[in-house]
Amino acid sequence: MTLVITGSAAWTAAGRGASALLELLDRRGSAFSALPPYAAEGLATPSCASIPGLDRQRPAEVLLEAVVGDALAQARIRPGPTVGLVVGTSSGNICGPWERWHRAQLRGEEGEEAGSWRQDPTRVVAERLGLGRTCTVSVACASGTAGLALAQGWLADGLCSAVVVAGVDALSLYVHAGFNGLGALSTTHPRPFSAQRDGLFLGEGAGACVLEAPAAAWARDAEVLAELRGTGLSADGVHMTAPDREGLGAARAMQAALDDAGVPAGQIDMVSCHATGTRFNDGMEAHALARVLGGRSVGFFGVKQAVGHTLGAAGSIETAVLLEAMQQGRQPPSPLDLDPDLPFTQ
Repeated sequence: MTLVITGSAAWTAAGRGASALLELLDRRGSAFSALPPYAAEGLATPSCASIPGLDRQRPAEVLLEAVVGDALAQARIRPGPTVGLVVGTSSGNICGPWERWHRAQLRGEEGEEAGSWRQDPTRVVAERLGLGRTCTVSVACASGTAGLALAQGWLADGLCSAVVVAGVDALSLYVHAGFNGLGALSTTHPRPFSAQRDGLFLGEGAGACVLEAPAAAWARDAEVLAELRGTGLSADGVHMTAPDREGLGAARAMQAALDDAGVPAGQIDMVSCHATGTRFNDGMEAHALARVLGGRSVGFFGVKQAVGHTLGAAGSIETAVLLEAMQQGRQPPSPLDLDPDLPFTQ
């Protein structure tokens, strides 16, 4: 089912709005700071991309409400019970509410802080804005993108008049320590697809877009930013943190999206990559792209070398910057330093 996107928003360490991130990508800049917004003792790599001045009491809710409101305003849609909200997130309210509760538990204090859990930003923002059907999607770093497929189903089944698909994650000591323990953090700077790549930096932010049926948008003379022609999902089930080395799962998802859209791979002009800068993920993604695109030279880019890995928000932020690039008729630059062992060309 073809849908249209009539509103879009993003907020990252580059600034509020997708245009700020696109400008940062164009000049190959980055928004990393040496220290995170919490004590960094014990972190081998404390560098990250934090949003200056963000309220740390309930940051995920602040970020989510901002981008959902911005996207609805651009779409000129008034919130209501027929407008749905799908939110992708890895950590929800871990930063702030859950971490405060956890520290209290370690001190032997009883009680639970309200709104501490993964689904709470979705619930709180939907209640504040007066939205209807909601769902929180948490499938790690694919959460924001997977939400597009769920919204597609809701609209195809007539469950909503429009759906806001968003993603959000705020920086958290708990999560940062986890990536530190995994050995996934770069010791220098994220360099996706480079032979010298050695990991990622974490970031925070949120993104959102508004999906609706073409007829609904036309009926109210809405500006259409782009079409969502197809989606695809897969799971390779190989390893918890190391994907299939040949990218078979990712290739199945990409091919499924092309098939759903009825678009041959030869018509693809640009690819927004996950591009974490880790050896396994970049290798897998390069193999998957080569498998689907047949080795054809296609422009590609990522955002994590500029604003870090925003976890469940990544796909939603990447959607917003991709829409901004399409609106401006330009492509963010591809990496300069490509690993010659990776199986794709530029």
